[in-house]
Amino acid sequence: MTTPTIEHLHAALLTLLTERIASEPVILGARTGMGSSALARELLRRTKGFMLDPLAAGGDSELLTQTLTRNVIDSLQPLPLEALDEPGREAEQARVQLARHYDGDLAPALAAAAGSGEAALIGWTITRALGSSPGNPLLAVRDAHRLPSTVMWELRELASTSIRLLLLTTPEHHPQLNGKNAPFYGMSAYIEMPTLSLVDWRKALGDPLPVEALRELLGMTRSRTAITLEVLERHTKHHGESPIDFAFLDAVDARNDQAREVLNLACSVHDLAPRLLLALAAGQAPYAIHNERSDRVALALRHLRDYGLIEQPRPRSWQIADPLLSAAIARLRNGQGELHPAA
Repeated sequence: MTTPTIEHLHAALLTLLTERIASEPVILGARTGMGSSALARELLRRTKGFMLDPLAAGGDSELLTQTLTRNVIDSLQPLPLEALDEPGREAEQARVQLARHYDGDLAPALAAAAGSGEAALIGWTITRALGSSPGNPLLAVRDAHRLPSTVMWELRELASTSIRLLLLTTPEHHPQLNGKNAPFYGMSAYIEMPTLSLVDWRKALGDPLPVEALRELLGMTRSRTAITLEVLERHTKHHGESPIDFAFLDAVDARNDQAREVLNLACSVHDLAPRLLLALAAGQAPYAIHNERSDRVALALRHLRDYGLIEQPRPRSWQIADPLLSAAIARLRNGQGELHPAA
């Protein structure tokens, strides 16, 4: 069995995104494990652009602009940043190319790319990091709801003049981007990544799996595209000789270290967070935690949701966002693994 790609499975969505981002900022809402980042990378591969990751930057706008500046400089010339100061014709040509792009901003651009605080002192921004990028480059933003407010408003301004914009978020968080009084209110389109049906999967896969096995798999993965593909790839590696749930458990095994780390670090989110994660993994109602006030439980749930660890499939219903991580935490809860401090 040849496992299809996320891009192939969501070809219609890719076409829609390509058309819409040409005229307005697009907010793509997707559940954990759907694979929205893969679609963004495919769009960036097809056209000039850059990815912003506020989570990797820790919500720090300065670090975010520094990373973007390095990416822009790398896209303009072939040399690593540290080689640009070296003597020789190649470095000289690279500096000339960068000077044309950044004009009088070359020195602070190089300082920002190197992580120097000098650029921050002179107000280095996303706009200046992009420089004179021609042709309306595409900016794709992972976990866009984590962007600092000042960066959101700057991106709104840029989207009205000189860039195309794709903002990735979850269904719960999109009001932070285009709800009333949000930065992209009235000038953006919200699109939710569709859940593929059993019929869609059978059409894409052919008939390598019995329909009941495929239905079982989609139930275990909640029909999340990327996670389903991960399990199918593990099934293929075993030549399809084992039951599909063996491949699912193999994928759960790969989340064991992450499960231990999440539980050990959850206290930094809220002191109730580890207990809530263990309860949700067991399918228990979070508000049933013994001797805890409902307002403290609600606050802990909001914090876990903001970190992308849990989600609400329905009002007043909560679950761990990644079904593989949920299964791994459930196994730890049942004593099939040993919790220890994360390294």
